[in-house]
Amino acid sequence: MRLSKKSISLALGAVIFAAVALVYCVNLLVATKRDLVYEELQRFAGKDVAFDEFEVTLLTGLGFSAKAFRIADSPVFAATPLLRAKELRMGVSLLSLMLGRIVINKLTFIEPEFQIITNEEGVMNISSLEDRKQLVDLPKARSSASK
Repeated sequence: MRLSKKSISLALGAVIFAAVALVYCVNLLVATKRDLVYEELQRFAGKDVAFDEFEVTLLTGLGFSAKAFRIADSPVFAATPLLRAKELRMGVSLLSLMLGRIVINKLTFIEPEFQIITNEEGVMNISSLEDRKQLVDLPKARSSASK
């Protein structure tokens, strides 16, 4: 069977069009949930979290990106951030997104810098992170059924 140049170019054009449409639809779907993710990140990490830009990403993986991400340190320890990263990438599950839920399945810090300080009493500044909520609720251990 011989394919003509016209049919090959039509098929290639259709594939490119479908890819662009898919990227646009996923971007639109994720963008509608952007504010929800932004608020959840602020709620989870605390009010002392800051970043310069918050955007949807597709090229580095489906998800969100917080540029110039910072977690402020307690004023008792230092005026500089406890954690600073060039970028925080949050990967999103595509299947869950299609079902209308946002499930962040991957967190990646790009060029992170931690500043760990101990005060006179021996308390470390990272101890303030213990007060924050956990990302995941761990399942409770089940007791084995007695015979």
